[in-house]
Amino acid sequence: MLVISEDLKTFNHIHPEDLGIITEEIKTKAEFPLPYTFRKAGRYTILVDYAVRWKSFSQQFFVEVAGSPAMEPPDTRSTREQQIDGYTIKLSAPEKITSRKEVVLSYSIEKDGRPIENLEPYLAASMHLAVIRADLGRFIHTHGELPIT
Repeated sequence: MLVISEDLKTFNHIHPEDLGIITEEIKTKAEFPLPYTFRKAGRYTILVDYAVRWKSFSQQFFVEVAGSPAMEPPDTRSTREQQIDGYTIKLSAPEKITSRKEVVLSYSIEKDGRPIENLEPYLAASMHLAVIRADLGRFIHTHGELPIT
């Protein structure tokens, strides 16, 4: 499950097994409880990826969260570099991206100008990528692979 806020500042990726054991009863009922606390009021999209008999599916739902504080309007300025908690994350992509054509995206993570070399897979993947329209109307969630060296 992915939770993404309309202001594009919240992105959470949760697997049911991250929160406890998946019992036979849960599997039989096909009901996977995922407790979650929304930190700000506003509109969120909930994206659910699942598989049945080795076939993958995705569903999207919207929720309106009441209360305060309210989220700010989204900042949709395009940037390929972010500073987060002392780390610099850089996205590499072609200047021009064309619809319906495969593109290779990559990223690097640095701290104090030096590459981070001890990264570990997160939720069984070396990279998680979500591409979502600014209006939260459509999305893609995929996993990247480590480059062959």
